Amino acid sequence: MKYVKLILTCIFIFFIASCEFGSDTKSNNNKELENLEFEIECDDTVLIGEIVELHVICGIDAEFVFNASNDNISFTSENNVMIITGVKEGKTMLSATVKGTNNSKTFEIYIMEAVITPLRISYTGKNSFYLEEEAELKATVLPLGAEQDVEYKLSNDNFKIENGKLVALSIGTCVLTIKCANFDVSLDVNLSVYDKDVNNTIPLQSGVTREMTSPNFWLSKISYANDVILTTDEIQNVNKSIFNASNTKVVNILDYSKTLTKATVQSMIESYTVSTSWKINGSAQTSSYASTINAKCNINAIPSTVNVEYGLVNSFSRVRSFPTNDVATTTNSFDRLQETSLEVGEGVIILHYSSDNEWYFVQSYNYYGWVEASTITKVEKDEFSAYLNANEFIIVNCEELVINGIKYRMSTKLLIENETNSHYVCKVPTKEGFSTIDVPIDADVSKGYVPYTTGNVLKLAFKLLDNPYSWGDTSIDGHDCSSTMNAVYKCFGFIMPRNTSNQNKIPLNIIDVSGLSTTQKANKLLSVRPGTLVFMSGHVMMYIGTNNGTQYILHNYATYMGCNITTTSNYVNSFNVIVEMVK
Repeated sequence: MKYVKLILTCIFIFFIASCEFGSDTKSNNNKELENLEFEIECDDTVLIGEIVELHVICGIDAEFVFNASNDNISFTSENNVMIITGVKEGKTMLSATVKGTNNSKTFEIYIMEAVITPLRISYTGKNSFYLEEEAELKATVLPLGAEQDVEYKLSNDNFKIENGKLVALSIGTCVLTIKCANFDVSLDVNLSVYDKDVNNTIPLQSGVTREMTSPNFWLSKISYANDVILTTDEIQNVNKSIFNASNTKVVNILDYSKTLTKATVQSMIESYTVSTSWKINGSAQTSSYASTINAKCNINAIPSTVNVEYGLVNSFSRVRSFPTNDVATTTNSFDRLQETSLEVGEGVIILHYSSDNEWYFVQSYNYYGWVEASTITKVEKDEFSAYLNANEFIIVNCEELVINGIKYRMSTKLLIENETNSHYVCKVPTKEGFSTIDVPIDADVSKGYVPYTTGNVLKLAFKLLDNPYSWGDTSIDGHDCSSTMNAVYKCFGFIMPRNTSNQNKIPLNIIDVSGLSTTQKANKLLSVRPGTLVFMSGHVMMYIGTNNGTQYILHNYATYMGCNITTTSNYVNSFNVIVEMVK
């Protein structure tokens, strides 16, 4: 009996000790959970009907309880994941609590109505082809910023699609259907293939015949087509007068001041402003956008005295009003942050850097703005001057010359380092410094500037027919109205202002027709040479001649989505200035 009592006593003592030990362990576990550090990961914006997940991140295997402050969402949970569905617009506070404790965290989300913007397809590629010609397919889903895949279908075998390009196989027409892959949006584009013997392939506007698309049609009507209008030296004298005319906004970068004041550079940078009406990348502009983009201009870092640096353009370079590639649009697709572009080999004065050093604020000969630093090769002043002053150079005379996969547009000037029987060896700036390219002797280039004759003006201009319209030269493959005229006249050595508001002040034969009647304006055109520039508000055209009493112009206009020939009938009443490029 004694032994039985002793055994029972031991069991009782062991039981009491075990309970006390368990109690201590539980207390320690609760304390650990109360102090547990954890994080919440979740999108802070949810669209109605959208499903997102809230994840809890912690270092141990703990169980969590989830809750929401209202019924703007519905949710379930599984394996410590809160699965959320947006129900109605508003904000909701979510909470995650370690089970059995007061240890919790909250996270605020916003539930928004999904806004579906109507989509449309824009085609900016070629419509007219010579046999066996090929061109890249260029379709965009608008508004800009909408990321949608497109599908292509051809109506017959006159074309094929190969490696992202249209290839013309046989003479005739074809319909290219472009369809948005995820939405019921499509566009039909009419394509045409012409024999290579046909002079030109542009779609004809009212009153224009196929034969009129050849410069020879117009040159046959005048006796002075091959007469030199101005020599190269005389054009250089004209350039001096353009430099001296402040209203052309053209500067001599070879004679640019070595230093500028902070106030001067700052006023140049701050001449660009952001409009609150712009959409940015297809979406409504945020309230902080302007301040963010202005901060990137790095105004506070401009020194009191700016020592200028020198650079040469090493690849097609877009000039922007702010250091960003964001796309700013209003009621159309024109990017309001795009100013102009610079060609390979052009010189720039570097005045300032963006806050991230990825952009330079530069002055070219006819514009200033922000360019990506990677497109500019820094050089010393003597190397800068030597390249731009080179006596031996070629000028690209075609719409674009492609060498080693690089496009060089009409009027691009390339320094000749050597010449063989078969090609020019041209020195070009690269990101690493300089390199050389071989340009075939028989390429559509001229050694030196093109002789300035009426015949050559029209021949060059007509090479740009059907060149796509591109606002501010956003695309290397297109031009706008004023850069079209620049491309032609730069081939003769003219230093041209960039925009129409400055081009119409070139100090040559300026004829103010703003106060004249339609008939009087037409009579003024009869007195000038083909190739004369004709201006109306915001637009420039080239007068090419008169046929059977009707006057015709060549111009790159958004309405036609490219460079085309039209009669003056829809424009003559708006003509305000005529500039004949003669002294």
